[in-house]
Formats: sequence, C-alpha cells, structure tokens
Amino acid sequence: MRIPQKAHSAALLIALAVCERRALAQAASGPAAAAPPGGTTAAPAAPDVTPSTAPPAAAAQDATANDPAAELRQMRAELAEQKRQLEALKAKEEVTATEASAAAEPTPEDTEPQKFSIYGFMDMGFQRTWADPKSPVSNFLNSNASTFVLGNLNMYLDAQPVKHWRGLMEIRFTNAPLGNVESVGGFGQTFKRTTTEQIDPNGASLNAPMWGGYTVIERAHIDWTPRQEFNVRAGYFFTPFGIWNVDHGSPTLISTFLPQLVVDKLFPIRQTGLMVFGSTLTGPWELGYMATLTNGRQELSAYDFDDDKAFGGRLYARCDCDIRSQFGLSFYEGDNNNKVVTLTQVSPLKFQNSESFRYKEWSLGADVSLDMGPTRFRTEGMIRRVKYDMGKREPSSPLFSPGGLLPDSYTTTAYALLAHQLPWAGLEPLLFGEILHGPISVGDTVVQYSGGLNVHFTPATQLKMQISRSHFFNLRANGPADPSRNDETTLFTRLVLAY
Repeated sequence: MRIPQKAHSAALLIALAVCERRALAQAASGPAAAAPPGGTTAAPAAPDVTPSTAPPAAAAQDATANDPAAELRQMRAELAEQKRQLEALKAKEEVTATEASAAAEPTPEDTEPQKFSIYGFMDMGFQRTWADPKSPVSNFLNSNASTFVLGNLNMYLDAQPVKHWRGLMEIRFTNAPLGNVESVGGFGQTFKRTTTEQIDPNGASLNAPMWGGYTVIERAHIDWTPRQEFNVRAGYFFTPFGIWNVDHGSPTLISTFLPQLVVDKLFPIRQTGLMVFGSTLTGPWELGYMATLTNGRQELSAYDFDDDKAFGGRLYARCDCDIRSQFGLSFYEGDNNNKVVTLTQVSPLKFQNSESFRYKEWSLGADVSLDMGPTRFRTEGMIRRVKYDMGKREPSSPLFSPGGLLPDSYTTTAYALLAHQLPWAGLEPLLFGEILHGPISVGDTVVQYSGGLNVHFTPATQLKMQISRSHFFNLRANGPADPSRNDETTLFTRLVLAY
C-alpha cells in the first residue's frame, strides 16, 4: 500500500520528538536520580580490574548507556537512518505507481477514435443575372430576375468503428428540380416547368401540401488506412484533381463561382471504384500520390457498360513553410459510351445491343496554391482531348446547334484567383479571372472576370459576395453567329455556416 508523503513526515517528526524527550528525561535524572530515598548516596562500587572481554560494540553500548548525550546522538543517528530508508521506500513506491499508471493508459496508437460524428455546412443567399432578354441563356435559365435561393445543405456522416477503418458519407439536400424548365413552347412543343408539389400522405390534414426535392449523394466510401504511405479507398468518391473539386465545400472555397473546369467537367466530378493514396515526409515537404481505377464517367449511369476501366491519379508536393505551398499534377484516361438495347423479336425474344456514342478522352491538369500570410493565391490549368469512334458521335445542343454532331476536340482552360485578408472586420476582397476555349454551346471561347468580398464573422460563419462578367466569342469560321448576345453579368451572395 502506498503511504502518503504527509503521513511519512508526521511519523518522523513524532518519533524524533518522543526520542528527544526520552533522552532529555534520562539525562536529567542521571546518577543523582539513582539515590535512595532520604538523600543518602550509595557507595561507589569497586573498580573491576579484570580485563574486559566484551566486544567493541557491546563496550560502546555500555559507554552510551552511561553517557546520556552519547545516547541522544545515537538515537538521532538511528532516526536519520530510518528517515533515509523511509524516503527511499517512498521514492520507490512513487516510481512503481507512475509506471503502473503509464502502463494502464493506452498509447495514442491504441486509442480508439471517436466512433461516429456528424458535421456539415449550409449556405443560402440572394442572386441575380443580367442578360439580353432575347438571348437563349436568358430565356432557358431564368436569368433576368432577382431571387433568394437555398444553396447547399450538406451533411457528413463520419464513422470510425475500429482502428484503421473509416466510412464517410456526404449527403446534400436540395429543393431541385422544382421550377426547372423541361421544354420551351413552339414547333409543336408545350412550355413545361417541373413541379414537385403533392399531397402530404403523412400530414395532419387530408390535403396538406408538400414539395419534394433531390437527395444528392456527394460521396460515400470506405477507407482502410494502415499507414501514412499506403491507404485504400473503395466506393463513390470525388475525382482527385486540382484544387476545387475535392475541397468543394462553400466554407473552404474562396470564390463563390465555380470555375469552368468544374462546370464543363474536364475531369469526371465523381467516380465509383478504387483509390490508393498516401504520402511521405521529406524535410518540410509532404510528397503525396493518388491513383484510381474506376468505371469512368457516370453522368449517364453509375454502371460500366464494358470492361474498359478508367485510370487516373494525382501527384502533389505540399510545404507548411513561411509561404504555405502546394503544387499538383492530375491526369485521367478513359472511355465513355452509351449502351442501347433494342427489342427485335417478340417470340422468341431477341435483343440487339448497340452504342449511341463512344469516345476516348485524356485529361491533364496542373495547379498551384500559395498562402503568403494574409494573401492567398490559387491557379489551375487543364487540357482535355476527346476522340470519337467512327459513326458514334453525340448530337450537339438542339438549342444552339440543332441537327449537329460534336467533333473531336481539345478543350483548354485556366483561372487565377487572388484574395487578401484585411486586418479589420474580417474583410477579404478577391479578384478572379478565367478563360476557356473549346466546343462549348455558345461560341468556342468564354472569358470571365469578377471581383468579390468575403466577410469572416467567425471561424464558422462568413458572407460571400461576388459579381462576375462573362463574354462569349467565336474564333471558328463556321461557328454560331454573334455569340456575344449571350454575354451576361451575374451577382451571387451566400451566407455560409459550418457546423
């Protein structure tokens, strides 16, 4: 049993006091105290002339017995020795207790992580677009109106039931497709807008209305992370390219607008399959990699229609130095096609399989991120090559190029973003510029430039405001006439809350 330090000290003090009082009492009595009553002193005994045969210790003990001061010194020496032994014992017990406590506490490697957590973000705001009322963009995308909007409602479900295993789901709730234009009127068609209103079957009234919406699975994957250098991900994940796609949440993005490399999907936004990833440290630099084997693009289907898998990956170098830096390279290669099944005979049943389109694509991108104190700089550049199989081209947009087919093409784009955090009120002004050249629906080149202001109220809340101007050009001889009629100015604001 461990003896408390205060108990040790008290016991030593009591023992010392008792011994000193005992020695003082014996010294006070001395030889006179041995006299018989009446005050008569006994005669001294005759000296013993016989040679002493007692050992030195016994002789010293006898000498001490006849000398009270020597006895007191001896008792003090014994107490000091006992005190030393007790202190040594106490120190030994403390070391033993410390070792036992350390052995009982789990190491960081053995500590079980939090098994389940929920977090996310939401944003909502106001927006308006100014465009030519006669342009296709204005009429098809409901542009010329001021409107309040519900932006993103994203929730993360993060499960870590055992060491080295993690399951992550990100779900977005949206009121789409309520209000979307399905078709325009004219040429035998009727204007139609999507509505999701219906009677609430679980409402407290028989005719209570309700409006449905989409539930978007942003990602859902399982990670096995045995070590920093090698980890495996399986499921539905964001394609690891550039800066914008993976860090897609509105609390982390600087600009409100999506760059065209995301809007035009120069890389697949998401894929289903396997990813291997990891990193290693070299001095102040972290060198990392990601490699993917997937079904490829899944804008049309989550399934793969053939055995040709898509390959992709990313390499990056990151340094948390005085200038926080990241440099990355991303690539992707894969096929994309559509399987068409046609019933050719009823009895017996016969089917014919064909492809409505098929193409091969290659994408390559580079990105740079620099954080220089309160100044943040981001830039990305990408190129995409598309080559169709003979006789298997996709039709172009019936709105802008009716009856046309998409050609083999190169699409290139780049943007640059500069933001600076001011030393007061959480203000962060920003500038954004972008260019894209390729077979887009409106002309073949678009140039965008914008300015904005982010207001950081707290680390979890911010207001984003950005206004942008887009110009469309046609550099092809046979391109659509006067694409500049689709030039537009757009204002977006978002109030963002992370939780």
